[in-house]
Amino acid sequence: NDEFFPSLRELTLDGNMLDTIASLGPLSKLLALRLNRNKIDVANGLGTEETGLRSLGHLQVLEMGSNGITDLSPLAQTALPTLRILHLPGNEITKLEGLGHLEQLRELVLDHNKIRQMDEQSFYGLRSLRELHLVDNGIRTLDNVGPLPRLRSLFLGMNRVAALEDLEKLQDLRSLAQLSLVNNPVARKPLYRSQVVRVLPNIKHVDGREVTEEERRRINDQAQGAEQKANMGQYVLMDQGLSGIPVATNFGLQLPQGQGKAPPKRGQSSYDPRDGSHKTPAIVSLGQPGADGGSMWPGGDREDRRPASGGARAAAAARSGSHNRAISPKLPQSGHKKR
Repeated sequence: NDEFFPSLRELTLDGNMLDTIASLGPLSKLLALRLNRNKIDVANGLGTEETGLRSLGHLQVLEMGSNGITDLSPLAQTALPTLRILHLPGNEITKLEGLGHLEQLRELVLDHNKIRQMDEQSFYGLRSLRELHLVDNGIRTLDNVGPLPRLRSLFLGMNRVAALEDLEKLQDLRSLAQLSLVNNPVARKPLYRSQVVRVLPNIKHVDGREVTEEERRRINDQAQGAEQKANMGQYVLMDQGLSGIPVATNFGLQLPQGQGKAPPKRGQSSYDPRDGSHKTPAIVSLGQPGADGGSMWPGGDREDRRPASGGARAAAAARSGSHNRAISPKLPQSGHKKR
């Protein structure tokens, strides 16, 4: 206590099989207490208001790794107003709770526990947290990692995060500069690193590798290009080929929003960017049924399919013969006379 150790700043009691620190203190000048590899009973072994953990009014560092701790809720009854670093690795913790009152906490280490997921209250109140370690916990999703407005380093290696979509859930960590998801299934996917850089604008290191400005610029350019391509409409114009058969030409024109959804209707003009003219589109399919049972052809003529009288058939045959004569090509004259 202060009577014997009035100036004690650090106390290390690692590996002593302690199950309580109720008789410790008061030590008003103590800044760091290390109790790793013991058997501290968090529910009953932290002491009273005058002794134990509660009597260390200026404590800044507390380490209780490998103590078999399963429940953190009793810590909510311990003020620790100046605590900045809390190390609890290698325990049996399954739920993050009892830490919301640690408003000055900067570093939280919870590696090698059994925390499968975080809930909405897991990090409530930890507004000053800069560094969070959750390595090897069997975490499958990145839901509720926050709100942590000042978090700069997040270590989530050796977990089970698999979906690229989970990376989007980190976008509210605007101050995050270092992220590690090494040995997670998601880290083996081709677009993983690009997705991290896109989601986290201030990220500087991903899985131990620096993000250069050149890399960031390239990824951002690719993202912008993909977005522009997704917003680009495709506009199809119909043009008459030399043979009189419609030819579809896809120019991939970018049109104002709300346009370019359907090709122009028959009779409406469309803009041709090749020569700056407006053309009336032709019909795509040959022999498309008309309203009166006939067929529409590229030139706009109809072929009547209705039964015709003898006179009408003769007139049609005359027209057909005249048409065929008009369009039949002339064959070259042979140099041999008919014998």
